[in-house]
Amino acid sequence: MIRFRNVLVHVYNGVDVGLFHPKNKEEDVRQRFGLPAKRLVFSVARLMPQKGFSYLLHAFAKIRENEKDVALVILGTGPMESQLKQEATSLGISKDVFFITQKISEAELTRLYAACHFFVLPSVWEPFGMVVCEAMSTGKPVIGSSAGGIPEIITPESGFVFESRNIGDLQHKMEALLDDDKVYKKFAVNGRKRCETNFTWEQSARGYEELYQQVFQE
Repeated sequence: MIRFRNVLVHVYNGVDVGLFHPKNKEEDVRQRFGLPAKRLVFSVARLMPQKGFSYLLHAFAKIRENEKDVALVILGTGPMESQLKQEATSLGISKDVFFITQKISEAELTRLYAACHFFVLPSVWEPFGMVVCEAMSTGKPVIGSSAGGIPEIITPESGFVFESRNIGDLQHKMEALLDDDKVYKKFAVNGRKRCETNFTWEQSARGYEELYQQVFQE
């Protein structure tokens, strides 16, 4: 979002919709990172307070009380790594929470998206959230918090937005994607379409081009 002469102009970042594609395969990524043959909830972000991973761990712990065929995968590094691992242990879910903290290739990232059942970004503060676009572009349903620019990405037809810091709301939205195939498929299809329409690099470049044309015409 850019302010030009007191007018707000929306120019979104882009995602490579050719790289992050529903046709991508998980290949050997589960073996590579020791992930189980379960439905994977995936999240990508730096391990720091603003990303809200503690809320995700608590919501996942609630889900694991009734749903055993699910695991949580968190990709990222940061100052909260030890704290989050200890929290997973204290919640009794450490065997089903997998932290990937080493540097991975872009190809491995696309395979992780392909392997996941759905994607969650639980931030308490977030400028935009390109990882949500990457997951949507891969054809995966997404759940994002109401923080920052995330609600600008996710529409009611393309994913769930939960109230930031609200563990119960996040739990409810996650359970819906685990239990409701109709909603799951709708989000998978519509999320990809939304990325193709709004969040490509071509769209981003066109937005900046139009903005510069306005500037030069003044």
